Amino acid sequence: MSANVVCQLLAFLLSLLRCSPNPSDGTAGVADDVSLRYTFGGQVAERIDGRGVALRYRYDGLGRLASVEVGHYDGYGDFEPGYPSSLDPPGEIGSPPDRAGFVEYGYDAAGSLRDVVTWTARDAQSRSLITQVRHEVDGRGSLVADWQSYGLEVNDDPQQGALTPRVEYGWSYAATAAGSHLGGHLRLSSMTYPPYGTGDPREVGFDYGTPGGASDLLSRVSGLTTNLGTASVAAFEHVGSGRRAGLTLAGGAIAQGYRVGSEVGLGGLDGFGRVSDLRYVNADTTPATLFRAEYT
Repeated sequence: MSANVVCQLLAFLLSLLRCSPNPSDGTAGVADDVSLRYTFGGQVAERIDGRGVALRYRYDGLGRLASVEVGHYDGYGDFEPGYPSSLDPPGEIGSPPDRAGFVEYGYDAAGSLRDVVTWTARDAQSRSLITQVRHEVDGRGSLVADWQSYGLEVNDDPQQGALTPRVEYGWSYAATAAGSHLGGHLRLSSMTYPPYGTGDPREVGFDYGTPGGASDLLSRVSGLTTNLGTASVAAFEHVGSGRRAGLTLAGGAIAQGYRVGSEVGLGGLDGFGRVSDLRYVNADTTPATLFRAEYT
């Protein structure tokens, strides 16, 4: 047993039990509240909720989360893997076959999260794989691809058989120009989804408006586009730095805005900026109301 494992074990065994405060007066919580145990390094080692479910957190030598195990304590105070019998579904004995009992985390050489694997239990001899999620990041730490597999391990190597479908992420990077008061950016530019059946992959593009405009400078999404069907999925109208004033869907077929008429300002908002009149209309010459809700 390595020194790190020994230290983690001692930290867990000697940690103090803490209860969440009573929300009404801030006093120490009672048994039904969430209880926490900590390692000597201040990391959460165990969490016990009011149902009696205990989550045990383990960390690697670099302090990164390595695994989470689900269990409970029996009448003798011993930790037992799995959920308490009180949480079994009505009419059934034992947990559902796909109930998560153990989650493992893996990291790449740069320390970025790579794999999240969910099992029915920690015991390698009796457990079944539920899901695996894999991430790939670039040199800046931006997510460029992820895979999700259910019941099977992720395969990203064509030499090992059928590939697991993945979602790809495109990024736009611009460094801050020397002597410029305008900052650069690093922002999501596209997402490409795997094809369905024999169809083409769907790509969703993120539009940041006219170069040099407010949305571009603020890296604020002004529209969503796609390569399949209607090109314009959505377009957003803003006022100021963050207030959304309008929304157009399906290439203009549906519009929503906070201007009730030709008034100056946004009549659909009250004096506190809350929505008071929400309307969706079509693209007819005289727009017909598709949906309207008024709030007081």
